[in-house]
Amino acid sequence: MRSAIWVGLFALVVGGWAAPALACKCAQPTVERSYAAADDVLQVLVLKAVPAPEGLRRYLVLTTADALKGCIARRSLVLVQTNAESAACGARFPLGSQQLLFTSSVGQRFGMPLVSTGTCSGNREWSKLTDEELAFLSTRNNCCGDSCQCVDSEPVQCLVDPCKVSECSDPDAMCKANYCGGCNAEWFTPEGLPASCEPPARPEAVAPCRHSGCSAEVCLGPQDEDVLTSCVVRPELACLVFTTCEPQADGACGFTQTSQYLSCRESLAPKP
Repeated sequence: MRSAIWVGLFALVVGGWAAPALACKCAQPTVERSYAAADDVLQVLVLKAVPAPEGLRRYLVLTTADALKGCIARRSLVLVQTNAESAACGARFPLGSQQLLFTSSVGQRFGMPLVSTGTCSGNREWSKLTDEELAFLSTRNNCCGDSCQCVDSEPVQCLVDPCKVSECSDPDAMCKANYCGGCNAEWFTPEGLPASCEPPARPEAVAPCRHSGCSAEVCLGPQDEDVLTSCVVRPELACLVFTTCEPQADGACGFTQTSQYLSCRESLAPKP
């Protein structure tokens, strides 16, 4: 009996339990975050699949229509590797389709650059990119070594550093000026990913004080109801043109008197 139990345990250890395959799950990153995280960003045409002898990966041969980040040149043949199974986040690209790929550099194979990608990398079908995403990609400053150039845009001469006139609500964010296609201030986290910069909070607009009365001789607050006054024209009302209806020191609306107002009232006072 004991030998039978040991045989059963040995079989479980060697063969393992039949566990259900886990599906690949990941939140699709934005184009901006995918661009920042990738080694190479390529607009490609998918040409053909290459058999993988080990069976763990799939390989595709691509040609680059445009190189948006990295050192791979345009119109180059590139070999991309991905996991063979979709459950392991292996990417699938139809032959003949145009794709935007965010990849990690692996090296060289068969005389071609070898890159890696997956379904969690943020890849997009090129025809489904939005105008905003295309505008972002066309204004990248791509650097390879010490050489940098704008992608599909021209550098702009700006009178002021864009970072000096831009703000970010994230105190740890760092600004980098991008002059490709405009005067752009781009904010990044210490890890090099796009920072979430909410617009700076602005104080709520306060309704101004306002005039009321038949001759505009009353200064009211925004919550005060209009008042009815006598429409008899009195000489001293003319002096109100030298005042401003605005909040006073106590917060209530009232007329701010000026020296001109006081002189006007004094000139109208009865002479002794």
